[in-house]
Amino acid sequence: MDYIVNLGSLAMSSRLKRLSEKFFQDVHDIYKMYDFDFEPKWFPVFHLLHTDGRNSIGEIATKLGVTHPAVNLTVNELEKKGLVVSAQDKKDGRKRLVSLSARGKKLAAELEPLWDRIEAAADDLISDAGGNFLKEIEAIERKFAFKSVKERISDVKDVRLRGAEIVNYSPAYREDFLRLNRAWIEKFFKLEAADLRILENPETEIIAPGGAVLFAKIDGKVVGTLAILNLGNGEFELAKMSVDEAYQGRGIGYDLIQACIEEAKKRGAKAITLETNSNLSPAIGLYKKCGFVEVPALAHSTEYERADYFMRLDLLSAGRV
Repeated sequence: MDYIVNLGSLAMSSRLKRLSEKFFQDVHDIYKMYDFDFEPKWFPVFHLLHTDGRNSIGEIATKLGVTHPAVNLTVNELEKKGLVVSAQDKKDGRKRLVSLSARGKKLAAELEPLWDRIEAAADDLISDAGGNFLKEIEAIERKFAFKSVKERISDVKDVRLRGAEIVNYSPAYREDFLRLNRAWIEKFFKLEAADLRILENPETEIIAPGGAVLFAKIDGKVVGTLAILNLGNGEFELAKMSVDEAYQGRGIGYDLIQACIEEAKKRGAKAITLETNSNLSPAIGLYKKCGFVEVPALAHSTEYERADYFMRLDLLSAGRV
């Protein structure tokens, strides 16, 4: 399981950085493969000078949308390689004018065919992934320039960051129970017969035998769910936890678990068990935070192919009854 992917938009910058690093490494390897002593990080400045000719440090920074120090650093590295030359502007001594050297111009001409091939390979990758990546990046850049994440935070602090209301099962939430759980199960695994039996019949499979299904709501929208199943003899099972991806990272899962523990205690629970998959590390970390510990096996056999990690919360020894 990819932890960064699971964090969704909360880790967007980390995910883009990771993807960028993979691209840079690929292109670095391509240059080496074709015996070019050239670094991918130089490309924007080098290509701009190749196409636009001489520019000042400030002009380069403006055209590329980066800082002056970043441009200075790249120019200095290119100058050490003999690929650019720089000099003070005779009309304005504060300006540093940069252009490709004869060696730089020769290298640019040699690199052009390879750049075409790299562009074609990148286009093929983007097309293979659906074809909208660059358009969506451009749209995000425009919207960010208009209103940044920092500026938007004030708009969401009272809505998306508001604590969820935890409510008990109602027939009106039956479809939400199925919808939320189907989303995460099908994302990582496959729906099994045991899933469908419980998700399609929560009243008879969970509630009638003495269990409960809880839901998290924000502004009237059901954004999370979790159930406890009564296994008998004071033992309950935590099952079917799911939080809408758009609302993850806000403590909703933790609140649902705590509410389910309280529900189980009201029903005389002595222990609560759960079955999960060893790849679901964020969920396992959350269960541990709530007091669950890993056990080698449970007293009952599992119905799920994906279940390979078992946990237990002993309410008696934890002093929580």
